[in-house]
Amino acid sequence: MKVWQAVLTFLSTIIGAGIVFIPYIVMQVGIPMALIICAIAVGFTQVSIVMYMRVMASVEIQIETIYDLGYYVVRNRFIVFLIAIILMI
Repeated sequence: MKVWQAVLTFLSTIIGAGIVFIPYIVMQVGIPMALIICAIAVGFTQVSIVMYMRVMASVEIQIETIYDLGYYVVRNRFIVFLIAIILMI
């Protein structure tokens, strides 16, 4: 996965979840707390991007997707975990 592909994936996730989730959160907790929650979410997203890029740089083989990375790190167990997550959605 190229950097621009990762950026587009994160943006589509943020926009898709934000359309449904952010107005509900603002309604429930108020604007100040919603801004704090959004800032925390941005921080977690940035940390996960940095972790992903560091792992991608540290492996010896060419990895293009998160699926490939999971398979490289934990082998067949990741496939079962990924399928379980997909089935829960």
